[in-house]
Amino acid sequence: MNEQRARPAQEATNRAHDVVTHLQAAALEMIEAARAFLDVAEELVKEPGEAAAMAATLANLAGRVAPSGPEGPRAHGPGPAGPRGSAGPRGHGQSPGVEHIRVS
Repeated sequence: MNEQRARPAQEATNRAHDVVTHLQAAALEMIEAARAFLDVAEELVKEPGEAAAMAATLANLAGRVAPSGPEGPRAHGPGPAGPRGSAGPRGHGQSPGVEHIRVS
């Protein structure tokens, strides 16, 4: 009878060891992800202009993927740069190095 009780205990010990191994691997992955995030954060602090450009790009992409109004992305009309990259209604000029191409 002692052997029958020892088997489940050994199986439980093996499972517990497997759980710990997986948790350790997950913790190491989380540490690596945090380091990568901190590397990006450090670069953004050192080069804030790049952060602004990235934020503008992400906002533009988000607006295309998930429009803010029920009418969709075209309800707001052309962006601040206007339909051909000229100055828009708010006086914003054309973004350097960016060409807006209409696709029909």
